Amino acid sequence: MYLTTVLDAIGRKGGKFTAEDLYKLNEAIFNLPEVDVVNQKTTLRVFDALQTVMKAYSSGNNTKRDQSFFYDYVALLATMQNQHFFNDRQNRTILTWLFEALQDELGPAQPAKGGKGAAAPAKDVSPQL
Repeated sequence: MYLTTVLDAIGRKGGKFTAEDLYKLNEAIFNLPEVDVVNQKTTLRVFDALQTVMKAYSSGNNTKRDQSFFYDYVALLATMQNQHFFNDRQNRTILTWLFEALQDELGPAQPAKGGKGAAAPAKDVSPQL
């Protein structure tokens, strides 16, 4: 299985990843053939790999060397949060990592003000009698 090959390669990286490593893992999951079954052991390997990637991202070392790293990291987490083989706790953890990465890069969400993107007040559409 291609996924196993990618996980083996990521395991040998020792925490020093490139955007291409993240892309390959994302590709392996996204294009997983329907006949391939991700068992509990493989699920744990994928989650462990994600955790190692998250630690590498959090350290900031990879993002300094590779400007695409952030985008591939977000894409990888977005793909992973939608996978059926993760349990609820793992899924919630992946969503937390995604949220934290977006907040680190873009800053906290700003409340909408009366400017261009703000919602207009609701119009009264009740019939006039």
